Amino acid sequence: MVEGKIKDATKILNLLRSMSGYKPHFEIIGNYRLIDDGVRPEATIMLRANEREMHEADTGVGPVDALAKVLKKSLKTIFPEVDQIKLIDFSSKIFDPGAGTAAG
Repeated sequence: MVEGKIKDATKILNLLRSMSGYKPHFEIIGNYRLIDDGVRPEATIMLRANEREMHEADTGVGPVDALAKVLKKSLKTIFPEVDQIKLIDFSSKIFDPGAGTAAG
């Protein structure tokens, strides 16, 4: 099971990205879009992988779930092992506290 193999993917990815010669397996084209009406969040993404461009949308039980699902949906056609990955924990960092809320 994937959970047993990778406990903190963020640390591993940051390490890989810091290595010279690292080449990402996919790239996000433009920005992802997230619509969160408080009832049924929806995420939309356009990405490029293996010289293929994909445009997908999906919903989730929350905004993070919607983003995770749309990424999986896009990537599993090219990388089937992605279907085994489960998001069990996440953290969020807000670099500009006023940008994410109406707070000033």
